[in-house]
Parts: sequence; structure tokens; C-alpha cells
Amino acid sequence: MKNAKKQIILIVLIILAVIACTLAFFASNKEINAFAYRRDKNSISDYAVSSLDSATIYSDMIGDYYKDEVTIYNGKEIEIKRYIDDYTDEDRERKHKLVADLYPDAILLAPATKLYNCHSYAWYENGTTNTCWIDNPIDFYSTGGYKEVSDPQVGDIICYINADGVNIHSGVVVELDPTKVGLSSIIVISKWGANALYKHAANYCYYYDYECEYITYYQRDGYVYNHIHEFGFRYEQVYEEVADEQYVSNGQYHNIHCICGDYITQAHTYTYGDFTETNHTKECICGYSVEEEHEIVKSTYKNTAYHGSRCACGAMVDKLHEYGDNEYEYVNKLNHRRRCEVCNTYVLSRHAIKASEGYDHCAYCRGALDNGEYYPALPNAQNRTPNGSYILPNGIIVLVDEDIEAYENGTLKFYSDLPEVQIS
Repeated sequence: MKNAKKQIILIVLIILAVIACTLAFFASNKEINAFAYRRDKNSISDYAVSSLDSATIYSDMIGDYYKDEVTIYNGKEIEIKRYIDDYTDEDRERKHKLVADLYPDAILLAPATKLYNCHSYAWYENGTTNTCWIDNPIDFYSTGGYKEVSDPQVGDIICYINADGVNIHSGVVVELDPTKVGLSSIIVISKWGANALYKHAANYCYYYDYECEYITYYQRDGYVYNHIHEFGFRYEQVYEEVADEQYVSNGQYHNIHCICGDYITQAHTYTYGDFTETNHTKECICGYSVEEEHEIVKSTYKNTAYHGSRCACGAMVDKLHEYGDNEYEYVNKLNHRRRCEVCNTYVLSRHAIKASEGYDHCAYCRGALDNGEYYPALPNAQNRTPNGSYILPNGIIVLVDEDIEAYENGTLKFYSDLPEVQIS
């Protein structure tokens, strides 16, 4: 009986071992065509894998990757990983929130990605277009090119070492804060694993809180660092002196800094912000803003009083027609016209006579009128204004002096329900 039980247990163990080996084989040695992984919004696999038609794809807790080699400063080739697929936007947001909850003062500089890690960013390629994942950076500082220092300076690399002496995290020192002491004064930019790129104090990250036993610093020694400028980590205004020790922004340029300290000067580039009927604001990514009047790029006829004017900011505003020196032109017995200089449209309006002038011609185009239906006093006149102007039965307008400006700019309104008044 005991032998039978032993045989059953042995068979079960053999079956489990076979299953485990099978799963391990498929998890770590999936032979696939490398060119089947084409770039989409979450993939970086348009990388050629050497000159092979296929590559061995491996898997770990982060994702699928293939192995590659890169050459570092001393000509040595080291093995790296290149992850094939990246996170979705939802995955990134979740990872960002996790860090924000735990370390709210850490400044997010670039989004979460699998494509590079802290060691690759700090030691190999200091840029967010990096696609190398380096598990252990020991090859960088064990064969020359770096020297260990105790007094870190901007540009040095900070290393977080665990109890086994392994470098678990690397970052770049970018600032020394004179208002702080100790590790709090050392400001670092580092990539937090497969999470995002952050700017933080040296003692303000989970590597320091949970695994770090001690910290070391390394300084470049005798070679040029493989640095790719990425301008945009910090902006500052370009100021000019307007009086003795009084400076103001020149309103034209800003400096864009890379984390290495270098910067370039560029002209402001604006996007439009809020707007009112007359003005809008323009805002530059550096924070500089300016308010200015609308800049009309196109005007189209709307009605006899207004044309619609579109500003470069997108705002649509109604503006009165502008006629300049353009004179009224006779059209027919009822109307004359005048050309707006802005929307380039001829605007029709009724002939008008002024109560203070003669009644046989239009006061504006001077065209002859049929004045047989004009009556100086109409106690029950309809279609009139509060000031006393009114419309004759034949459509001609009789103007009082108070309404002349409104008639000329097209805003004069007539009403049919005003109280009865004597018009003279």
C-alpha cells in the first residue's frame, strides 16, 4: 500500500514538473518573428533586432522584451533589454496616482514607461527617448570613467545601495538646495523603475524608504557623458534693465533649460486664452502672458448695422460697419447703398429726409424723392422712434436730429407700440 502511495505521489510530482517546465519554456523562450511587432501608440518594436529575421522574446513581470547590446563609454559592450510594448494611458494614470498618493511632493517630469529605467537614464542616456533597460550599472563604474566622491555636485550620479551591496536605484543630481541640510538638500531626477521620471529630494523616494542601506555618489572622470539635451524641464524669463537695478521681462524671449544646466533662448510661442468682446489673452508655455486687442483676420456681412469679425484667437465679435469716405449711392425710389470698407459689402438703407431740411430729395444720396406723402405732423404715426423719427407710408424715413447718428451707423430702430405723441 505504501509503495502504491509513493508511486502515485511520484507520478503527480513528475506531472507538475513537466507542466512547470513547459510554462517556463513558453514564458522565457517564445520564438517569434520580430517584425510582427510593429509600432503603434503603445509599442516601440520597430527597432531592428540586429539583422535577424526573428529574435528570442523573453517575458518577466514587466512585459515581453528581447535582448540587445549597446556600447558604453570605454568601448565595452553590455547586454540590455528592450521592452516591446508600453503602457496604455489608463495604466500610466494609475501608476502616476500611486506615486502621487505616497509622495505628493515628487514632481512628475515624464510619463510612466517600460522603455527605460533608472540605471539607463542615469548612466547611459539621459533622455526620455531612451529605449534601453539596464538591470545593473556596475559595468559603468567598475572599469574606469567614474570616480566615487563623498561631496556630490550637480551632474553627479547618486546610487542607492541595499544590504547586499547591490545598486538598486540611480539618479542624477540636478540641484543643491542651500535652504536644506543633508539629503533633503540634494535634488535628484530619477526614473522610478517602470513608473515615471520624477524630480525629488534624495531621501524622498521609495527606494530610500524601503530598501536603501546607504548612498554613494559617482562623478564622471575623463570622458564625455552620453547626454541628449531635452530642453523644457525649466523655463525662465529673459529680463532687461529699464532703470537702475530695475528689470522687467522683455516680452519676447525665454530661456529653456535642460536638466544638465544648459539652456537655449527662444521667442515666446503663444496659445490663446480667455477673451472678451474687445481683447484676448495670449499665454506662452513658460508662463508669460499678454493681453491685447483682437486681431481681425476676416469679416463677413451680418446685417445692415454689423459685420461679424473673426479674430485670430477664434473669437467672433460684431462690429459696426465702417464706411470711411464712401458716399451713399442712389439705387431706387426706396433705397440707397454704401460700401463697408471692412467686409467689402454694399449695405442698403432707406432714403431719409431730415425734418430740419427740404423734403424733395434724400439728405444723403441727394436723390429726388416722391414727397407727396410727407406730412409734417402725424399725431398717430406708427413705426417711429422714441426721439420722434418716423417712416412715411411710401417707406421714406423722416429723421430728427437726435437720431441722425443711429441712422448713419445702421442701429436706428423703429417701434409700432409707442404712446401717441405729436410729431412736428
